[in-house]
Amino acid sequence: MAGQLSQRQNDMPRPRGFEEWGPKAQAYWDKKMPQNSKKHWLEEEDLDSLRKTQEVWVRRNFIRPAPPGFRPEQVSRKVKLTLVSEKTMVRKGETFRYHLKMQNIGQQPIHFHEPNSDFLLGQHMSSKYNFFVTPLGGRERKMLEALVLGPPGGYQKEIPEGAVMTASERTAWVRRKIAEERVKTELDATLIPGETLVSRKWGGLAGSFNELSTDFKFDKPGIYEIRAVYDDRPPLPPGEEIRRMAAKHASSPSKNERVDQELEMLQKEIASTQNGIAADYRNHPEEELKRYNRIASKALGLVESNVVTLRVVP
Repeated sequence: MAGQLSQRQNDMPRPRGFEEWGPKAQAYWDKKMPQNSKKHWLEEEDLDSLRKTQEVWVRRNFIRPAPPGFRPEQVSRKVKLTLVSEKTMVRKGETFRYHLKMQNIGQQPIHFHEPNSDFLLGQHMSSKYNFFVTPLGGRERKMLEALVLGPPGGYQKEIPEGAVMTASERTAWVRRKIAEERVKTELDATLIPGETLVSRKWGGLAGSFNELSTDFKFDKPGIYEIRAVYDDRPPLPPGEEIRRMAAKHASSPSKNERVDQELEMLQKEIASTQNGIAADYRNHPEEELKRYNRIASKALGLVESNVVTLRVVP
């Protein structure tokens, strides 16, 4: 029988619960299922198991319970962003060190899913997080991201020296180690009302202070005001961004040939997008509208933190 095939006949490990499968399913796995599909299946199983472990780890280490006496605001979904500075005064040329706290102050649980989470990596300079600085008497400007290296070690893993493994065991070991590294940076957690997610520096504990990697230099003595912004505004309706770009180009005519070519390409893309959108809405109008509204309803909007003051001395 298929379920009695020896493991030597099928060098690749079998999924959990394989013994409970019916004979036809076992036979299909052992004889007919392509090797690459088997690998993908097992990788997803490993990732699913690791993600569940990661959820427990994140909740234990990065989520703080609601404070005593907490009362949610009279809104369904809302978060509060708090910027915490390690120091109120630094010397000229030093960097700004901080951590962030994100608290659910609404009435409903809020789910966060970030494949490469800024909260776990300690690099809050992605498209969703921005920092702004205002020198005393000056104008506010956005602090742009400086070159940041990824997590130490990356995803390249070597077999431990002296380990005795078959080829399939080596492949499985490397695959699992890579999955473990990926999941370490993946945030998949739900904050119930009152709970707070606390950031860290890479490799540190929650609440550890991380250096803000930015092009801005605190090289002049004075007082600076710094704030963080979490940008979780709903997406534009399909095709709207393209239409806006085209309108911007059309409102500023240019003799530049490259600009004209870009505008022509945009117009073609608009026509193609509009045809696609029209077809979607024509075939499934209610489903498309529900899908867009569902995505938009989960957006938290533009969330601004408190302002911290940093004094820079010679």
